Amino acid sequence: MALQPSSNASNAMRCLQEVWRFVRAGPSGRKVERIVSLIAIDSKSGLQKILSRGTEYYDAGPNQVLEAIFDQYGGQDVRMVNFEQ
Repeated sequence: MALQPSSNASNAMRCLQEVWRFVRAGPSGRKVERIVSLIAIDSKSGLQKILSRGTEYYDAGPNQVLEAIFDQYGGQDVRMVNFEQ
């Protein structure tokens, strides 16, 4: 998770959050779902707003651990959809 000052509000911070989790891909398959969100957090009120979000899926073997998938793909960028107005 990374924090940086927001460009559009002097009292907000931006946080880049990533969630990695296993999901089913059919009866015998597994995939890893990677969800990346850019969140603005108002430092005074604590209100949070999602500014952009992206999701990516990676194939996982039956005995493959999540850390191995992260090591392989964690350095890649994820295409994100912008929600800022």
